[in-house]
Amino acid sequence: MKKGYKTVVLIAMLCFIMSIPVMAAGTQPERKVVRVGLFPFAGYHEKNDNGDLTGYGFDILQDMLVFENWSYDFVGYDENISWSQAQEMLDKGELDLLTSATMSDERLKKYDYSSIPIGTSSTMLTVRAGDGRFDTSDYSAWDGLRVGMLADNSRNDSFAEYAGKNHFQYQQIEFNTPDELQQELADGNLDMIVTSNLLALSGVKEVDQFDEKPFYVIVKKGNTELLEEVNDALKQVQDSNFNFADDLYSKYYEAHSNGVVTYTKKEQDFITESNQEGKVFKAIINPDRKPLAFYSDNEISGLLVDISKMIFERSGLQIEFLTPRNRDEYIQAINNREADIICDYTGTSSRASENGYVLTNTYYNSSISRLVRRDYSGDGIVCALTKSSITKPLVENQEGIEYVYFDTNEECQDAIRDGKADFTYNYTRVLQEVVYSDARNSFMCVSAKDLSVDFKMAVSLDNCNYLTSIISKSVDSINEEDISYLSEPYTYYDRTNTSLIRVIYDQPIIFIVIIVLLLLTGFALTFIYIFQQRNRKEKELNTELKEANEAKSAFLSRMSHELRTPLNAINGYAMVMNQDIVKHNYDENRARTYMEAIMQAVKYQLSIIGDLLEIQKIESGKIDISSVEVDAVDYMKNIVAMIEPEAKEKGVSFTYKRLNVVNDTYALDGVRLQQVLLNILHNAVKFTPSGGKVTMTAEVLEQHEDTNTLQFVVSDTGIGMSEEFQQEHLFQRFAQEYKGNTSPYEGCGTGLAISREIIHLMGGELSCRSRQGEGSVFTVILPARHIEKKQEKTVKPGNLAYDLSGMRILLCEDNEMNQDMERSLLEKMQGTVEIAADGQIGADMFEQSAEGYYSVILMDIRMPNMDGLESTKAIRAMNRDDAKKIPIFAVSANSFEEDVQKSLAAGMNEHLSKPVDVRLLYAKIKEYCQ
Repeated sequence: MKKGYKTVVLIAMLCFIMSIPVMAAGTQPERKVVRVGLFPFAGYHEKNDNGDLTGYGFDILQDMLVFENWSYDFVGYDENISWSQAQEMLDKGELDLLTSATMSDERLKKYDYSSIPIGTSSTMLTVRAGDGRFDTSDYSAWDGLRVGMLADNSRNDSFAEYAGKNHFQYQQIEFNTPDELQQELADGNLDMIVTSNLLALSGVKEVDQFDEKPFYVIVKKGNTELLEEVNDALKQVQDSNFNFADDLYSKYYEAHSNGVVTYTKKEQDFITESNQEGKVFKAIINPDRKPLAFYSDNEISGLLVDISKMIFERSGLQIEFLTPRNRDEYIQAINNREADIICDYTGTSSRASENGYVLTNTYYNSSISRLVRRDYSGDGIVCALTKSSITKPLVENQEGIEYVYFDTNEECQDAIRDGKADFTYNYTRVLQEVVYSDARNSFMCVSAKDLSVDFKMAVSLDNCNYLTSIISKSVDSINEEDISYLSEPYTYYDRTNTSLIRVIYDQPIIFIVIIVLLLLTGFALTFIYIFQQRNRKEKELNTELKEANEAKSAFLSRMSHELRTPLNAINGYAMVMNQDIVKHNYDENRARTYMEAIMQAVKYQLSIIGDLLEIQKIESGKIDISSVEVDAVDYMKNIVAMIEPEAKEKGVSFTYKRLNVVNDTYALDGVRLQQVLLNILHNAVKFTPSGGKVTMTAEVLEQHEDTNTLQFVVSDTGIGMSEEFQQEHLFQRFAQEYKGNTSPYEGCGTGLAISREIIHLMGGELSCRSRQGEGSVFTVILPARHIEKKQEKTVKPGNLAYDLSGMRILLCEDNEMNQDMERSLLEKMQGTVEIAADGQIGADMFEQSAEGYYSVILMDIRMPNMDGLESTKAIRAMNRDDAKKIPIFAVSANSFEEDVQKSLAAGMNEHLSKPVDVRLLYAKIKEYCQ
């Protein structure tokens, strides 16, 4: 009775809570309509390729809308009104609000200004690109120039003062719209135009900027109520992002520069003369900050080095890096005045001036973080610092903290690991590198709020001032997109969240269930393949039945051994771990060892299944060779990055050499070629003992007008192969020279057979020469259509975070273990999951939900009552808008091509095969839902 009473009370409370949003919605006040003037102004108010409004001013309005109960009535954009017309409309009461107004005595009489500026702008003078007639070093050449201006613009008065100050006369010609102004300049009817720097221009060269002023939101004089709301909105915008104006300027203006730097005539002469004289300027950077900067193979590398090289390239000067091997050599070189440019200066301007240097603006800001042990509770008080740490002034003298000092960062890390210190401070990327590289997985990187260091360049005053101005302008041309692009190779995932061991500690039972599911899936796929092979051979080889049965028996015998070997390890280790958990006898080190062994066995078993499926595709003629553009340099760099860790772990030396120009773009199947090269490289590392060498070379053998012949050679100093095996078995399926229960080498002998088939389908050749005990050489010769020289990349990778917050996912799955597993994976990324036990329930749940209630549907194929294909068809046929639009993904163990086509034909958007690649699942949800 008591239990039933509690249930009734709980239901009543839930009903009350669920009713609150409905009551609130019913009493919500109507939004105030605010009439806003939008005058077309490239970069400030404009429409993108999709016809949507965008720009600096438009984004400001959207940011304000978040904090006020407004709706906007945009006026004037489609009518192409000018700035002066917008002011007249505000005077007449036809508008309520305008942005982009600077202060003047005349305007203060008619308008009230926001208390917070929404940015700063300056007067900008521009001429046609390539027009070298006008230079700020000689204003006498400016006399009589034809200057275009926008009517009734405050920048016109600024230019008049500028002309008077610099003693030149000009002819003023006014226009109503920016488009007219730009067109007249492009047609040669004007020598120069005067605008705000908030106008994004193309095909022009900037001559000068001056008279920087803040600009504001304005309302008609006396509209106190609206002004208070404007000020409240801007205050909250500023509180949420103090740098909102800088961020918007960078987004809409700096990003348009494309790395183009405008130099004065004297600066251009200095660049030309320096290069003609063979003048090489020397730059230096501290190599003790991996990955920001580090010494390796007699050169300096790292993120700050890459950014500096981009800056130097834009300067047009010849600048080379000195190569100090450590911090002491770096300091000694600076003291000896060996460097013209210090690339990582973090001191003050006065200090730089005292030492004979002048500073540029900041080109990179590094946040500061803490390095702590993984078991750190947050209560520690001992901070380890290096004696020369740049972070000392930022973190020293904190109340209640005890400081200990060491000579190197490594000594600080050892102190933390040994419990002699609790934490240390350093640049965030430096600490991410430490965490990423730590084989013992001892550390975590924790953000230290509001602590950061600005990196600037210090240019020596021993050279003429033009070097300083040229480097300063080059630094200013670097924007956030450039930094983001260059940062990609130095970005590390937080192993606190991605560590497999951490997942095992948190959910050991679930992990064991996943392993079992993988095994079951592997067996199912293997037997499906065997069954299909048997049926095909019975139809096609009736006259050779005896031979086919013998081949089948041999294959089953091999597969039985290959699959049972890892399965035995998985089963044994999983049972021991489960017993430890049940008996509360959990040992972290032993669990780590067991799980690493289990994952290696699972990886090996899945590779066997993958090879079986690949062979099935080749035999059935369903393997497709595609042709896409492949950037050779980045392509080979990715392959090298994938094989280097494996070689390093085994103690094998790996080298990649580009023998001649292989930096073009080619049309070929990059995925399949990568599959072949990685298979050959994996074999080379596997069959090469520790201390041996593996080398890969790439070169162009022949060059023709449209097609080049590429050659890739992989050589090793491994165990090699006998002559007999090479001639009779090397490229046969399931062929291995080293096999049997005593073989130290895993594999089922399918990789090379698959690789040769793929290369033949691509029109190339795969060959091998080998000597037993001396090593092997594999050669791939491949024709590829040559497209063009590699272009500078401007497209940057997107955000890789998998945050599913706010997404409601309908999971149609009949298997309870799969339900629990997939729910856990999605909820870990903050997604909300609802489960349907079969296709009919899933269709009913969608039909009974409100439109837009679900973000995505994950649909198993084989389910009772109604399968996933029929359920999808039923949803797509429903008479509601979201039934046609909602993304539906098949998540199924059916992975053959015909299964994929059935899913797509039923109306699904994607077909994901089990076991599901978790990152692919997250990425697909983000792709379709955002």
